[in-house]
Amino acid sequence: MKNIKTIIIILTFTTICKSQTLNKYNPYVGTWQYQNNSEVFEVTIWEEEEKTFGHYRKYLVDDNGVFQSEILNSDKRLGNSNQNWPYVLYAGKYEIGDNILGGPIKDNTVTNAPNGMNISGQFSMKMQAPTCNGCPLNNVLWEVKRGQGVTIGDIVDYSILTYCILTKVN
Repeated sequence: MKNIKTIIIILTFTTICKSQTLNKYNPYVGTWQYQNNSEVFEVTIWEEEEKTFGHYRKYLVDDNGVFQSEILNSDKRLGNSNQNWPYVLYAGKYEIGDNILGGPIKDNTVTNAPNGMNISGQFSMKMQAPTCNGCPLNNVLWEVKRGQGVTIGDIVDYSILTYCILTKVN
């Protein structure tokens, strides 16, 4: 009887440890890019305390892919403070098996925003089928849409890409 209790305790502990390890894997974490000629749009996703966050930026590269200049970057000063925006993408907790990551987004790089700071919306990153059998999932469909509700004043366009295929670069 004592051996059975010991085996049950070991199996329970092993299962708990294994599930906690599995829950740490989020395939969206990393850097994703879309390139159109010399312009690169980049999204960086990270996790903190089982919550998923992100920033984006757009920049120019030369013919060899070497960085030339930044066009926009969401990781910038928050208003007139000395602190940067902590994040502009928030997706909550990633669940194993989800093939879509999404949540609220703030475009804090747009000029002439109605509230003077940003345009809110919803982003989604949907995993695309791999290009070959056994290949990793390294492409996502990136989409940004405006939230539902009443809009007051002029509608200002996003400064970020709202529809493209992003490729994971690391």
